[in-house]
Amino acid sequence: SDPEIVKVRAAEFIDTFAQQKIISVIKHYPGIGSISKDLHRSFDEVDLGEEEVLVFKDLLEAYPLLGVMSAHVGVLGRYEDEPCSLNNDCIDDLTNYFPNTLVFTDALDMKSAGYIGNNKELSSLAQRAILAIKAGNDVLVFGPNVELDEFDKVLSALKIAYDSDVDFQKQAEKSVQKIRQYKEIIRQ
Repeated sequence: SDPEIVKVRAAEFIDTFAQQKIISVIKHYPGIGSISKDLHRSFDEVDLGEEEVLVFKDLLEAYPLLGVMSAHVGVLGRYEDEPCSLNNDCIDDLTNYFPNTLVFTDALDMKSAGYIGNNKELSSLAQRAILAIKAGNDVLVFGPNVELDEFDKVLSALKIAYDSDVDFQKQAEKSVQKIRQYKEIIRQ
């Protein structure tokens, strides 16, 4: 509940991992401290306070070489009907200020990632993956329970999107370039 303690503890982890050439990933952007539901099982919305967002801002200013994990949570008054992780405006709120930040999704197989407004049917894993790239995430994360046949469908859908959508292709290539830059920095 105290942002200053969160920043101090996060800095301790970041520094320790950096000594071993491990890049830390801070999570869950834009903040999930006020949720009451398990995002693995259902969608929830947060009422963000400035202090939650400032934790990310302050850490990214102090440590520009960090990853950030986006959350599958709506933001009251801004992105209520869609997970931040799949919302271009929400991810842009982060990457406009920190363009070199490597953005990871949370596990796309979480039920909260499949939420689409008032629709009772969840979106497919392949749809989530495409939306995540379009929103500006650089790295797609999947949980351990994703079956290989489902993952094959995701790969097929990503390839189709890449081949048929110039904007998707540009975003994917931008993400690959960012990942390569991070790898190069780690090697040094």
